[in-house]
Amino acid sequence: MYQFSAAGTASYVILPEMQNVSAGTHRLTFKARVTSGVGHLDIGYLTDITDASTFTSFAVINPSNTVYGPVTIINIPGGLPGNARIAIANRSNAASIAHYWDDLSYQLMPSCPEPSFTPVTNITPNSVSVNWSSVNPAQAYQIIVAAQGAGPVGTPNIVPAGVQTFAVSGLAANTVYEAYVRSICGTDTSLWYGPQEFRTACLPTAAFYEDFESNATGSIVPLCWNRLLVGSASQTITTISAGAGVRGIYQFSAANTASYVILPVMQNVSSGTHRIRFKARLSVAGTGQLDVGYLTDITDAGTFVPIAPVIFNNITFGPEFSVPIPSGIPSNARIAIANRAVTPSTAIYWDELYYEPLPPCASPGLATFAVSGYGNGSLSWFRGGNETSWQVGYAPQGSGVPTNLTVVTTPTLAVSGLAIGAVQTAYIRAICTPDSSA
Repeated sequence: MYQFSAAGTASYVILPEMQNVSAGTHRLTFKARVTSGVGHLDIGYLTDITDASTFTSFAVINPSNTVYGPVTIINIPGGLPGNARIAIANRSNAASIAHYWDDLSYQLMPSCPEPSFTPVTNITPNSVSVNWSSVNPAQAYQIIVAAQGAGPVGTPNIVPAGVQTFAVSGLAANTVYEAYVRSICGTDTSLWYGPQEFRTACLPTAAFYEDFESNATGSIVPLCWNRLLVGSASQTITTISAGAGVRGIYQFSAANTASYVILPVMQNVSSGTHRIRFKARLSVAGTGQLDVGYLTDITDAGTFVPIAPVIFNNITFGPEFSVPIPSGIPSNARIAIANRAVTPSTAIYWDELYYEPLPPCASPGLATFAVSGYGNGSLSWFRGGNETSWQVGYAPQGSGVPTNLTVVTTPTLAVSGLAIGAVQTAYIRAICTPDSSA
């Protein structure tokens, strides 16, 4: 069954008449999913199937899974009106929500009912806590965690009543498993409930390169990465206008929105020994800005701390941007690249990302020139590493490196006296030690 509703609309799927609808002895079971986001389905009844105002909800589910998983179990309460017609309603508590549901059954409540899962917690690369809801008259529960697709095989673990969690260890990192649980009621047992699928966390990485070529396209990020969208911002892996190969990241944000692409966990994030390096471009002419920073909570944009802005105006890939990760940031920090719409709306592509050790003396990043008057302006660039001074100069295009380079201790240089309309070339190199330069 497919149900869609937009703001201010509603759809009701009304089940057949039941002769025992008010007895409190039956339940509904079905599977539900959404196309994206978090859904909202009301399970209730109508006393007049032609009048939506007679609908009364007695249960709500909020599916967020995009593939079918464990069944949803809804006990129908006793005392409903004798003319009640059970209905499943999509009343669009969000702007627009599309739901699918299937495998619906109206059945007697079993004498030993199944528990149902609540979200897994304490996910690490090698362990996880599986959780479920308590049911009466369960005296204990059996829990099995198995490889994806294996079903409830093996010897179950027994957990006493009053405990609805089980810690599983010895798992492989970045691997999908499935859990099953059932009730023990004296000599009776319930059906297995499941599978509940989960993926273990990834191991921290010391360095990596990502060009997104092995990833599918869509509103996703690679495994071990995360993303965070605020408002109407969007992010995709796209086949359009990528750098290396045919795929790259697309981030869009408008005023008061933001998109964050969150890199994998790094084992050396607070050591001050690494940098990220990538290529970026705008979709149309203008000025773009990506903020490189970190989140201490990947679900909360309010924890984002910027490290450095990356500002550019190129509309083709070419320039490479480098941002050193400073020492002393929290050990639980997750590096993120944020499009926070410094301009009213910005669409940005980026690709070929490296997380790598800082070279002994890194080249400075892309230089930009801001005009401040006829023949005047300022030249600025990005630090390539931890350097604190640079040699910088400029000369007419094609004339080679000038001999009168200036040493500066901030990544900017005031420029004056340029010939109007003449093309100049800037030359910048970092000074890392008295005897070392890039």
